[in-house]
Amino acid sequence: MKKIYLLIAFATLFVANSFALNVTGSNSACAHNSSSYSVPSGAATYAWSVTGGIVVSGIGTNAAIISWGNAGAGTIIVTTTIPNNFYTLNVTIHPNPSPAISHAPYPTCPSPSGPNGSIQHDGGN
Repeated sequence: MKKIYLLIAFATLFVANSFALNVTGSNSACAHNSSSYSVPSGAATYAWSVTGGIVVSGIGTNAAIISWGNAGAGTIIVTTTIPNNFYTLNVTIHPNPSPAISHAPYPTCPSPSGPNGSIQHDGGN
């Protein structure tokens, strides 16, 4: 009987350490920007797997910088050994805003106030 109890205790410990934990970092990023992420230190090895971006530094360590690609969904999965854990984070990659360029109406600049929407210029006078 003692062997069965020991086996059940070991199986319970293994299952308890096998569930997914969260990667530390923002779950929201801007397209074509980089963000920092980490998992607890102390493991023997760290393997980073990223969809929607690439690891630009920190491969094999507990902290990495990820450069995100186009807008959409991204995922980070980090597996560790000793202890055997895996960490996940789903990331929403947002599109970058489009800038609106405008200028104040200066006397020497053309303005779209001519007939039929044509540009008028006062000739610099």
